[in-house]
This record gives sequence, C-alpha cells and structure tokens, in this order.
Amino acid sequence: MNLKRSLAALRHNMFTPRGKDAIVFCIFLGISAVLWLAMTLNEPVQKDVRCELRIVNCPDTVTRISMMPEAANVNVKTVGTELFMLQLRHNPVIDIDYKHYLKNGEINLSPADMRAAARSRFGQNSQIISTNPDTLHLRFTSKPPVRMPVTVDARVSTLPNCAILGVKSLTDSVMVYSAGAIPDGMRTVTTSPLRLTEVAHSQTVRVRLNTPAGCRAIPDSVDVQINVEPMISRSANVPIRTINVPSNYKLILMPSTVKVNYMQPMSKYDDTKPRFQVTADFNSLDRNFSSPRIHIALTYAKGNFINTYLSTDSVNYIVERRD
Repeated sequence: MNLKRSLAALRHNMFTPRGKDAIVFCIFLGISAVLWLAMTLNEPVQKDVRCELRIVNCPDTVTRISMMPEAANVNVKTVGTELFMLQLRHNPVIDIDYKHYLKNGEINLSPADMRAAARSRFGQNSQIISTNPDTLHLRFTSKPPVRMPVTVDARVSTLPNCAILGVKSLTDSVMVYSAGAIPDGMRTVTTSPLRLTEVAHSQTVRVRLNTPAGCRAIPDSVDVQINVEPMISRSANVPIRTINVPSNYKLILMPSTVKVNYMQPMSKYDDTKPRFQVTADFNSLDRNFSSPRIHIALTYAKGNFINTYLSTDSVNYIVERRD
C-alpha cells in the first residue's frame, strides 16, 4: 500500500509546474553529459596498450625456431573513441604476415615495420609513438625434426630428516628442429640448471630446455619430478671383525660389537635390514701396543639407507701372544 501511495504521489508531482521543470532540467543535464563525453572521447589520447603478437599465413610444414615474445607494448596516440572501442573488445592482436615479411627463411621487422604492423590494428588515423620490442627477428625451417632424450641438470638438497629418492623428467624425449645441421656432439637436450635447497616434500617443477642457437626443442620446457621421502633413524649392533692378526697373536676386543646408526626411508622400513661389516685392523697398532684403543672402520654396507656412522671410532683391546 505504501508503494502504491508513493507511486501515485510521484505521478501527481511530475505534472505540477515544479515537477515539469525538474524533468526538463534532467533531460538537459543528460544531453550535456553525453555531449561532454563525446567531446572528451574525441580528444587525442596517448596510452600504452598491450597487444598480442601472432604469426598468420604460416604453412603447416614450417616450424618457427626463434623464441617469440607473446605480446608487445605499443605507445599509441589516437582519439579516445577509437581507443575506447578497441579496448572494449578483446585485447588487440598484431598480426605478422608470414608471406609478406619472409625472406631467406627469416622474418626481420625493423622499428618502422613494427610501427606499421601496429598501425594496421589501431587504424591509419592513429600515431604509433613506439613499440616494445621495437624489432623482431624470427627464423623458420621446413627440415624434419630429430628426437633427442632429455637430460636433467639438477642439484637438490633436502632437510636433514629427508632424502631424495630420484629426480627425473616426466618427458623422456623431445623433438629438436634446426635451420641447419644439428651441432656436432649434441646427443641430448639439457634442462636449465635447477637448484633447490632444504626440500621437504616431493614436488614437480616446470623447467625450460636449453638448445644451441639455431635450434628449438618442442616442447621447449618439461616437468621435472623430485621425489623426496621422510627418513627415520635406525641402528644395528654389528660384530667387529679382526683382520691381519698374525698366527702367533690373539686380538680380543672390548666390546666385540658396535652400534651402526643409519637413516632409512619410511617406505623401506619393512625391507630386509641392511648388511654391515666393521673391522679392526691389527696392522694399525704399533709394535709396542702403546695405544689402549684400536681404530675400527665400516668397511662394507649394503641396503636402503643413508647417513651411516658408527657410535664410536675405536674400542679397547687385549693382545695375547700364543705359544
């Protein structure tokens, strides 16, 4: 009911002398705003516009070798209406005509060529002040590619309680295109150096591939998988084996066993325990047996473990001479 009363009162007031004056005022205010907007948009405007770069009319049998920027920043001066209508649609695209610019297997655009290509997108009435990049150099080839394996250049370290189980590329090989002959000695495609520290969990990193000048790998980047696993501390009591003991001597160790500490991946916890061999070399003693302790060493270790160390590096001993 209140809404109906309000609408009725509004209709009544619109046809009063003051209401008619208000309507006329609003109409002229709207016309003035439209005229002001039209005049403003028709004034010259200078602005930086990001434009996508695209090669057109390129045959399917041809492959681009050179890296190409995805976009160019164009500093353009034009009337506001044209710039407004252009940006109202999708992002502007500058088309580079392959057939028009190709010469000897290459496309070379000078600063004047770049400005001309941009002007074709913004209109002939526009003024292109500058473009970034201001030149473009692209090489193409129609030669068949060569498949090459991928080599990962990685140096990865983990936190102390973790271990790296493996670093590998999820793409085992790529196609290499070249304008000329493949360089001598090139047998693989190597990733850009991957350097990570204090890694605590498995992860996958996208890494770009390095290729010599005049070559291009497709794809030009690969996913590198880094497998990291938490470690657990374990230990084993291992008998100490004496070696190089003369037949007329007897070497008695105290104690005769030693604790070997090591770290093992959690997934390998139920695996067969590692095998260790610890030795005490009689030849490490001097003739007078002046030292009360003999050095021991871990001489054999096999299994899934890292960071192996002995609880002690020497033990007490007794030497007995045999008759």
